[in-house]
Amino acid sequence: ADGEIRRGSNWSSHNEWFREGGHNNLRITRILKCLTRTGMAEDARALLACLERLRVEEPVCGVDERAFGFWRQAVE
Repeated sequence: ADGEIRRGSNWSSHNEWFREGGHNNLRITRILKCLTRTGMAEDARALLACLERLRVEEPVCGVDERAFGFWRQAVE
């Protein structure tokens, strides 16, 4: 990554997965693992940092602490 990953201008119309959690959590874990294992660990860390910021900034976050734990482990 060449810096920070931020939410796009269309975030509010595509953020259902973040508000409700669910099956996409596993997909994100796989994405983070793939990035890390293929030499793109910096990108994985940037994505995780973005997700962590969204968790704090968004009024409703349906992604639980367990998922964030898996995501953090995926980038170690």
